[in-house]
Parts: sequence; structure tokens; C-alpha cells
Amino acid sequence: MNIRSDNPTASRPRRGFTMVELMAAIVIVSILAALTISVSVYLRQDSARKVTVATLDILSTAIEAYREEKGSVPAENSPTNPTGNELAQATARSKNLYTQLFQVKSSADRLANLPKEANGENRKNPASMFYDGFGNPIDYQSFGGLGGAPLLRSAGPDGKFGFSVAEFPTYAEQVKFQKDNIQK
Repeated sequence: MNIRSDNPTASRPRRGFTMVELMAAIVIVSILAALTISVSVYLRQDSARKVTVATLDILSTAIEAYREEKGSVPAENSPTNPTGNELAQATARSKNLYTQLFQVKSSADRLANLPKEANGENRKNPASMFYDGFGNPIDYQSFGGLGGAPLLRSAGPDGKFGFSVAEFPTYAEQVKFQKDNIQK
């Protein structure tokens, strides 16, 4: 029994994809792209955190070397215009710290291992200051009320310094707090 179809396309092989197949492929590619982007953002932030922790470690050893040679920590030299925003003040203090640390050979030697991001070498116009892994200036403050213990702060990914100086009675606790909070 030979049944003949009135549809002329029934015997030809099908060409191309159906709309459902195309939509399924688009959905799969979109999901893979979203996963890839979220992983790359996480890896970029994780890398910035690691650069910041390394920078704070190196700066703390350079400040200790400065203290051993000079008998005190570098002077803070607060900006003359304290009404500026916190990042502007941190920038001025970071520039001052940069200048002081590179004037003492023992502390300058320890700064040789700074990540390139911390020194501004990956910027178009690198300034003579220290940066965290997120591109913000590292803030430096020296407090007589804490026995001269300096404070190094990173603004983190949001660009805001988010803790109080009074929480840290010793320099070692300040550095530990920075490491713990940056690694979260």
C-alpha cells in the first residue's frame, strides 16, 4: 500500500532549526554567560583583596623599620584643609607617608616588594602614594593616644573607611583587623 502525501515538503529533509530549538540554545548560552561573568567579578574582587592584604603587610613592616631607625613612626601631617572628603584626606596622608618611608633606607628596602597596583604603576598618572587593590588610597594615621601606634586603612571596594580608630589599642590588632575584614 503506497500512500502518497499531498504535502510536497513532507518527503524533503528538514533544514535549519525550529523556534523552540533556537530559544533553548539562547537560554543555555545566556545562563553560561551569566555564570562566567559572576565568577570573573568574584575573582577580580578576590584578587584586589589579596593585593590589599599584601600591601598592608608590606607597609606595616616598612613602618616598623622606620620606627626602629628613627625612634618613632612617620608623622601623620594631616591635610591643611580638613573639610575635604575622607578619600581626599586619605590621599594627602598617603602621599606624606610615601615620601617619609622612601627617605629612610631600611623602610624603602621593604617597599621594594610592593605589588604594582599598590604603587600606582598601572595608572596613567601614578602619584607618589600608596593604593589598595581597589584603586583607593591607603589611609595612614598616627595617634598619640594609642601609644603612637599607626593606623593603616583600606577603603575597600565601596570606597568608604568603615571602622573606628578607638577599636584598636595596639598596632598588631589594627593589622589583624584589616586582614580579617578584607578577607571576608
